[in-house]
Amino acid sequence: MRIYLLDPANNKIHDKPLKDIDNPLHEEMFTTFGKLVDFKGLGKIEQDFIPLLEETKRVKDMNEDACNQLQIFWEKLETFKFDLTWLESHVQSALGRKNYIERTIQVKKMPKNVNALEMETKKLKEKMIEAEVNLEITRRELMKANEGFEECNLDLELGYGGK
Repeated sequence: MRIYLLDPANNKIHDKPLKDIDNPLHEEMFTTFGKLVDFKGLGKIEQDFIPLLEETKRVKDMNEDACNQLQIFWEKLETFKFDLTWLESHVQSALGRKNYIERTIQVKKMPKNVNALEMETKKLKEKMIEAEVNLEITRRELMKANEGFEECNLDLELGYGGK
């Protein structure tokens, strides 16, 4: 049986027979069943995991589900005590993309909202001007109607030629 050791000092994987392990306390051990291959110069990983690592996501793909999956994956990786400080900023950035995307969508909607409100304001101003003109016309008509008009008591009894 062969044991693959991760050297935490340099994140390198060493392939050693079990009898050659000097001090397993300084290195974390794990076993593997698949073939190890170099992944883009970052280190050796099982060949079966390469499609998962090569699967790329775009910023627009970082929806809630993708963020949750990344968060779960990240938490699982942390349990192995790998030195992942080199990757942490990228993961946090990707997790922050959800908020960025939501804000981008909101910002893109804002010009439409501004245009709709500008149009509504313009219509209301036109209505107000029309109402002011109608008010002025009605005031003038009232003044004309009041000229020479005498108010009389409509409750008086009508009389027929008598005293």
